[in-house]
Amino acid sequence: SHSRSLHGILFAASRLGLQFPMRRWLPAEERIFKSWLRWYCRYRLVRRLQPLAQAAAGLNEDLAKSGFRRSVRSCRKRLVEARHRLME
Repeated sequence: SHSRSLHGILFAASRLGLQFPMRRWLPAEERIFKSWLRWYCRYRLVRRLQPLAQAAAGLNEDLAKSGFRRSVRSCRKRLVEARHRLME
């Protein structure tokens, strides 16, 4: 059936770390995101901490603990984009 094949595609995409469709971040996700964005901005230049990888993994983990599913890749992308916006 159509819906079963769509579900299969979305499931495979999420296993590959792709985000389909682009879901808006909910307010609860935003709160978690903002605290990690602050951390990332503070430690961004401390290279031994691998701040982007650390922040993306931490954000992903905290979201999962709260029952949200986002790939580490989408967490990393969101952190980078948000920081660039802050720099403009």
